[in-house]
Amino acid sequence: MKSTTDNNGAFDPNNPVAVFRSSTKADAYVVLTELMEVDARSVYGPGDNQLSKAFRDDLLYMSEE
Repeated sequence: MKSTTDNNGAFDPNNPVAVFRSSTKADAYVVLTELMEVDARSVYGPGDNQLSKAFRDDLLYMSEE
């Protein structure tokens, strides 16, 4: 799979892993990205059930790479 970060490890918004319709806000989107390295003490993401629901019900785009 092609990385969603640029050569410096920074997020590349032009190459998301997936894009979803927001299930909580009208006219909003959620972008799923891949980070190569995170310099943080903690990172929080959606729970497994929330992510499964997003892929099942709200998926608009998914990278083929």
